[in-house]
Amino acid sequence: MRLNKEMRVLLVKNNLKAFHFVFTRLIILFLLLLIIFSSEIVLPLKILSIVSYYVIFSFLGMAGISHELLHNTLFKKSVWNKIFFRTYSILSLSNYSFYEFTHWEHHKSPLLENDPKDLFKGRLSLKNFILWITFDVVSLKNRFRILFLNAIGIIPNKKIYSQILTQPDGIHIVRRIRRAAQFILFTHALICIFVIWINKPEMV
Repeated sequence: MRLNKEMRVLLVKNNLKAFHFVFTRLIILFLLLLIIFSSEIVLPLKILSIVSYYVIFSFLGMAGISHELLHNTLFKKSVWNKIFFRTYSILSLSNYSFYEFTHWEHHKSPLLENDPKDLFKGRLSLKNFILWITFDVVSLKNRFRILFLNAIGIIPNKKIYSQILTQPDGIHIVRRIRRAAQFILFTHALICIFVIWINKPEMV
């Protein structure tokens, strides 16, 4: 009975807490970026900031807060969940349109043949576990590769591409994925220019 009561308390949506949660992480990320790119900060603090940045970064994506936002579990209004879902997807170099499709398809047939997510592909090693809870460099490289392919209209996974095309609006889904990838890459280019400009305006 006590457990059920505690669970109900946890499941109550609170906009104030949710805004505090999402904005705190955005501010911390921005401050860490400034430290990383600043020429006046000593090297040990830069290294510590880089590690801290990527630890936070790892929990912004689809295995963390973005997943909860997609399921509308943070804010009372779905529009706020959608805005911040896309914001964190952009920051974590994840294609929100692609994930929206694959995640709902995953829920239709979890861990079955039609599941577009290979959740348990390969062996679980200590190395992979450390990468997952800190910063997965291999995953970051793959995200960039997939985004660049998506930006020119290519879905690299044939299984997922065929699933998309079987949908009544399959062509429109591909277009949404392409536009999302282009927007994400463009946004990151602007972020890089802005951070460099703040620290070294003469370079821009």
